[in-house]
Amino acid sequence: PALIAAPTSSWCSPRALRRSPLRRGRRLRTGVPTTMPKKPRTTTFEGRRVTAAGKRHLTARAPQLREKDAKLALLLRAQKTSERATRGLRAVQVMTAPFSQLLSRRRDDVRSVLEDASGVERECAKRDAAFFGVASHSKKRPDNVVLGRLFDGTVLDMFEFGVLHAGPAAGVSKLLGTKPCVAFVGHTWDSTERGRRLRNFFADLFRGPDVDGLNLAGLEHVVVCALDDDAERVQIAPHRLRLRKNPAGGRVPNVLLEPATKDEHGPLTLAVRRDHAPSLDLWKAALKQPKALKPKKRKNISSNDLTGETRGRLHLGRQDLDSLQTRKVKALKKKPAEVGSPKENGAAHTATTTETAAAAAGVKSGGRSSDGKRRPAASRESGPPPRRSASAAASGSGGNNNQDGPPRKKKRVRIDPNA
Repeated sequence: PALIAAPTSSWCSPRALRRSPLRRGRRLRTGVPTTMPKKPRTTTFEGRRVTAAGKRHLTARAPQLREKDAKLALLLRAQKTSERATRGLRAVQVMTAPFSQLLSRRRDDVRSVLEDASGVERECAKRDAAFFGVASHSKKRPDNVVLGRLFDGTVLDMFEFGVLHAGPAAGVSKLLGTKPCVAFVGHTWDSTERGRRLRNFFADLFRGPDVDGLNLAGLEHVVVCALDDDAERVQIAPHRLRLRKNPAGGRVPNVLLEPATKDEHGPLTLAVRRDHAPSLDLWKAALKQPKALKPKKRKNISSNDLTGETRGRLHLGRQDLDSLQTRKVKALKKKPAEVGSPKENGAAHTATTTETAAAAAGVKSGGRSSDGKRRPAASRESGPPPRRSASAAASGSGGNNNQDGPPRKKKRVRIDPNA
């Protein structure tokens, strides 16, 4: 269709231009949207206004209670490096793969890391790296390599080495995701302060990701670290673990360590030069564990590590043994005389005791026969004692009421027939 010409005047208001047919025709032909795109919704993260995608990115990089992946090692090269220092840095990458990254571009801001570490902190913050390595070369410090680690975006500690032997630059074969075993050879790792700090650093560098369990049959990669007596030279060599059948028999196999590289490569040999120790406050903050990861204390439960037994302690209230239900047997059933009140039971017991004492007294003192004559003591003692009722014994007639002393004789009253 024919286009309508624009107004001939040199000036046209924006309102008239929007209403012109030419403007509407251009919109229809080019397909330009008539509405402006919506602005992305913003949210907040630690007091900053960010988008939803930015919040997800920052949340993934925020500190976690338990990190899913292993710590990344970022390896850099300064503006001037040597071939030996570069090969030593590549050997570190081979032993820490796949959790390491070597950048090929040279950088001038990482030349002197021990004096100014701002360039290294900036590059590590971009890639969320916890370890770093810098290779450089100068007349004062030839074939120099600096290895260190960061905490909360700040350099924690670092060590400066001189590369004496480059070690394995390639050819170390291992299964992907294999967690290595780190072995430290030499007594200097524990005897000196520098040795203890070096052991802590290399164990953290080569340990790999955190795992819940470990299959010993799949353990095949071993990193052997040796330190000389003067704590001035470190040798790091990767080995392969081989399990062979025991010729003597049994279920325990023979364990063999084989070098994981060719013979011409040899171990990575480093000479210890300078080091940067962390401050005490920063070191304590780095070692602090969150409360959520600390094991909860189990009360009244004890376990034996040798036998694997677990014992528990139960706390019960005060028990009433009288009301405790036991087996119902006839021997434990109460007699009818014992069922009454304690006063009645006590009176019956007193009567029975008095009757027994009176019977014994009658046997000793003797008695009279039915015709009124006294019997001799021998004949009286040979016969059974006379029976008396409980009521008579309780009233004191015909018996001895004094149970503590000897039996008393009764007084006889004579009646005068002439009175």
